[in-house]
Amino acid sequence: MRITATIFPSITFLPVRSLRELREAKNVIRAMAVKLVREKQVKSSCDILSLMIEQNNRVTDEKDALSEEEMVNQVTVFLAAGHETTSLGVRFLPGPH
Repeated sequence: MRITATIFPSITFLPVRSLRELREAKNVIRAMAVKLVREKQVKSSCDILSLMIEQNNRVTDEKDALSEEEMVNQVTVFLAAGHETTSLGVRFLPGPH
């Protein structure tokens, strides 16, 4: 959708049900990612997001540190990659799907 929206910017505002559902899903995922980043900034644990935040806090030069926006973008990538990996793994399980 991003490439299409780049060529035809007004297409994302068309009152099409699938586009509206896509925007809503994107907003839910983004809100969840923001919540995760903010929670992990306060209370760390042993997971990939906490490690990323911990390493980001150790950066001495501010221009090399990730902004909260960049961390949120990374979380959405983690979520998409995890979803894709899981769905691919389930595909090869024996039995009906």
